[in-house]
Amino acid sequence: PVLCIDTLWPQLGPAQLHMVHRYFALVVTALVLWSAMALRREAGGAVARFAVGAIVLVVVQVGLGVMSVATTLNLHTITAHQG
Repeated sequence: PVLCIDTLWPQLGPAQLHMVHRYFALVVTALVLWSAMALRREAGGAVARFAVGAIVLVVVQVGLGVMSVATTLNLHTITAHQG
């Protein structure tokens, strides 16, 4: 799932846009995980629970994105990913 058309940066415009989406998703995932872990350590109660919820949601979203590519854009998978 890291490669697109067997390369890290394809020549086709739409494929390049998709790779920007993937790379930006990596940055956002890292920021969400870092922020949620920091909140979970320093806060308690509802804030800590919301931080765990954010971690779960980002892991599910990344998993659905990977499954979208792995299933060759299965309609149910991409609908869940976009939802």
